Amino acid sequence: MDFMSRSKSYRKGQKRFQMIISSLWAWTAKENMHGDLLNKYLYLSGRVDMRQIEKTIQYLIGLGMDMKLENNPYRICIYTSFKERETFISHNNTAKLVREHGDTELVELCGFIAADEKQHETAYSKIIEKLFEIDPDEIV
Repeated sequence: MDFMSRSKSYRKGQKRFQMIISSLWAWTAKENMHGDLLNKYLYLSGRVDMRQIEKTIQYLIGLGMDMKLENNPYRICIYTSFKERETFISHNNTAKLVREHGDTELVELCGFIAADEKQHETAYSKIIEKLFEIDPDEIV
């Protein structure tokens, strides 16, 4: 392969890498936004002791969590695809329950988050599907 071909291939790889990094950043920002929105809702509703909520959050963060993914990208993708599905179902079901009690703002908020989680689930499902095509032995 001559220099020009290698150079074009390198630039194409760089662009793909930049797209992946940008996508991960956007995904992370969205997940953070979900937590912020729910936190602000709780605060503004005045229905909970926010000091206790914050103490609990810090306590749980301090405990840490080992999901046994061993930095394996396949395991991480599979775990995340299931987690996105779980959070879609959870926020969707919460919206249904809250609707019965007439809190339209929380219904809208949970519906918004559920829709985002559904998009994330779809994206991860496509990634997993492609990984099964590319490397079926390792992904299983």
